This record gives sequence, C-alpha cells and structure tokens, in this order.
Amino acid sequence: MEAGECRNWDEVISNFDPNCEWTLVTSSKTFRGHTELLQFFQSGFGASLTREKPDIKAEFGTDEWGVFEYVSRGRVSKEALQFTEVVGASQVNFITRFGKTLGAFFFRLFFAGKTFEVPVCFIYHVNGQGLIDCVHEYAATHR
Repeated sequence: MEAGECRNWDEVISNFDPNCEWTLVTSSKTFRGHTELLQFFQSGFGASLTREKPDIKAEFGTDEWGVFEYVSRGRVSKEALQFTEVVGASQVNFITRFGKTLGAFFFRLFFAGKTFEVPVCFIYHVNGQGLIDCVHEYAATHR
C-alpha cells in the first residue's frame, strides 16, 4: 500500500508473480500479469483526488496465504470514471458507448469531488518464490 501511495510502481509489482491473477469477485473481472496489474493499480490510485490512509481492519497470513481487510476513503476525481471502465464489463457496443457517454456526464456532474468510503477485503496466495500469484478481492458495492 505504501509503495502504491508513493507511486513506486516498480516496488509494487516486484511483489507479484509475472503470471499473477487478480480477480475482482464483485465484478467478475480478472487482471493477468504485470502489465494488466499495473494498469489496474495505477487507475485505482488515480481515481481519487485525495486518499486517506486506509483504515486497516485485519491483516494476517501465513507463508502461503494472507488476508487484508481495510476501508478505503478519499475524494472522487474526474479520472474515477476511467477506473470504473477498467474494473467493469469489457463488452462494448453502440448502446454501452452511448450509456458510457451519458454516464460520464452525470458522473462528473454529481460525483466528482464527493467523498467515498469503500470496505475492501482481499485474500491472496504466495507461491514458493515468495511472490503473490493469486488474489481474490471483495469490495462493497452498496453502502
């Protein structure tokens, strides 16, 4: 988390196996490999104008498994809409493009600059080389 807050992406990605799969369970989206993980991380950190230190609820693990539970808080940026596209459905057609355009207008009108609070929990596996190779992330979708 600290390396991400400092935008030290080399340090962040050094903790992950090159073939790591990070699944957002609530949206059924999976990111595979360093390139997709970096895009996901960078978009996530760019989604907020300000981000408070995470309110850590639980953090524990073994040499092989770990759990990290926290509440993410901050203020929504204009770039947050790009993050919702990164973590959302990948199917695009005329209707979804029109909906995204309309959604972007309302998003900027009503949500940019507002505060957010999202409970998050991820469960991860550490391989024999000490690198994270699998993550399942759960985030509250309604509050």
